[in-house]
Parts: sequence; C-alpha cells; structure tokens
Amino acid sequence: MAIDINNATLGNIKPLDGDRTERRPADSHKPADASSATVDKVELSADAQTLQKVERQLENTDSFDQAKVDAIKDALSKGEYPIDNERLASKFYELESQLEF
Repeated sequence: MAIDINNATLGNIKPLDGDRTERRPADSHKPADASSATVDKVELSADAQTLQKVERQLENTDSFDQAKVDAIKDALSKGEYPIDNERLASKFYELESQLEF
C-alpha cells in the first residue's frame, strides 16, 4: 500500500469519515472527583541521579582552559614548544589507517 505524502500539510488533512471529528476540552481526561485521581511517581535510579549530578557539574565548568591554549599558541609561534615528530607521525598513521575510502 503506497501513501502519497506530497502536498500533505495540516491545512489539507481531513478525517476519513467527513467532519465527524470529536473535540474535547484539554482537561476532559481528568476525573470528576479529584479524590479518586491517582498520583504518578517517578524515581530515578542511582545511575541516573549520578548522571544528573555530573551534568550539573559540567554545566558550570569551562570546556577548555583558554590560558593553556594561549600559552601553547605563543610557544608554537616562538618555536619553543617541543614536538615529538616520531610520535606525531605515528598518530597520523593510526588515524589514516582507520579512514575508509
């Protein structure tokens, strides 16, 4: 069965059986007697609580140390930053071997 979704917008979607759509107020799902209403309760696992705590801590920290970045840039521009060419080449080789063409 194919469904034609061309030109499907909210303006031209119609009910299958004419205009027989039922309209209810937003709060119509609430019981008439509030005392008979059930209360939903959510409890987070210890892992979820730990994750929320870590997320709050990360929100309050910088993602990187700008002073350190500036110091490395300065040292590189002056030629004073030590670079291990063998290690650098090795890491580039590892990266390129993981790429698929």
